[in-house]
Amino acid sequence: MGTCPGNEMESALPLQELNTATGRVEAKVLASWLESTASWQSEDPSHLLGRSLLDRGVERLLVDLPTCNDSLSVKLRALDFYPFRFFASSGIYRFGFAAKEAVRKRRVPRSERLDFSPFEPEDQGVMGRMLGHPEVMRFYPQVYPPAEWDGWISKQCQRYRTYGYGFWLLRNRQDGAPLGQAGLLPLMEAGYEWPALGYILCRSAWGQGFATEAARACCHWGRDVLGLDRVLCLIRPVNRPSLQVAHRLGFRVRDTVSYAGFEHLLMDWKA
Repeated sequence: MGTCPGNEMESALPLQELNTATGRVEAKVLASWLESTASWQSEDPSHLLGRSLLDRGVERLLVDLPTCNDSLSVKLRALDFYPFRFFASSGIYRFGFAAKEAVRKRRVPRSERLDFSPFEPEDQGVMGRMLGHPEVMRFYPQVYPPAEWDGWISKQCQRYRTYGYGFWLLRNRQDGAPLGQAGLLPLMEAGYEWPALGYILCRSAWGQGFATEAARACCHWGRDVLGLDRVLCLIRPVNRPSLQVAHRLGFRVRDTVSYAGFEHLLMDWKA
């Protein structure tokens, strides 16, 4: 990859200790490399990191740190990678980064009966069957009025740009009918910042296994595309249908937390 002007050090990250299958790299190797590049003026080390990984066919990176090194996280938020972070109870912060190029190749999950697609502004018309339906939203903090549906879609579009994921619109592959939405959301609560599963199905789509199918596809997408070794979810204890879906997929309760003013079970699925 050449050298920076006036500096004899290779610009490529020394990845001898990188496991290219999992994207794991020793924190000391990564920190040492970033420190050695800190004085370079010609290029941001984060861009060099992205190029170093992609040149070696590495589409994701996981690194465990003993402290929440926000300055390191900022450096690693390269334009070529989507960031996420997870705080483990043992005091280890796990930072993860997925190559945008890899996400673009397979930008939505796939399943047998469902088509996933990013939300578009014109999809506002189907939101009433989900956000505006009292029975569908009974375990959410509120039923959303029509004036807020456009904001919901705008938030998903912003998540696509920032993280590479969000809620996706679900349609029946057979007839194209909208069935709901499902996806991964950036959970930032109770010390966690990590992709979390979410899904909302139209009332007419209940009882047909679509929730389980959509949730499984999202978890597998996170594993295969983002390189996640776990997916989180927050479910209220009274939401028995969603708990059944989560248990069916292998989610296990990790903690009890307060979220949006309600008690939730923090659960995780391990890839």
